[in-house]
Amino acid sequence: MGAAEADHRETPSHSLAVIIDLEVLNMAKSDPSKQSAFEQVLKLARELAPEEQDRLVEQMKLDWLKREVQIGLDQLANGDWVDGEEFLQELKLRAKQRSKDTQK
Repeated sequence: MGAAEADHRETPSHSLAVIIDLEVLNMAKSDPSKQSAFEQVLKLARELAPEEQDRLVEQMKLDWLKREVQIGLDQLANGDWVDGEEFLQELKLRAKQRSKDTQK
């Protein structure tokens, strides 16, 4: 095992800290009465071994993706969708406008 690998195992995952902190912040905003519980979860997550932290981060990303896909499916089922060509045209217009704004 190289020194870099040993260092990785000895230090908490930075990506975990950022992701967990953001999740805790979002959860605390949605239900401030449970903030201490969220902080406790954050503390426990930081105590995990680096490999477990990495698995937790991957699981959280997967859970987020599943939620986003479900939102999209619900919108589609409700008829709330945009034609792909319309979307691309709108995206191009926004990019063009931002480009003009940054040149000023």
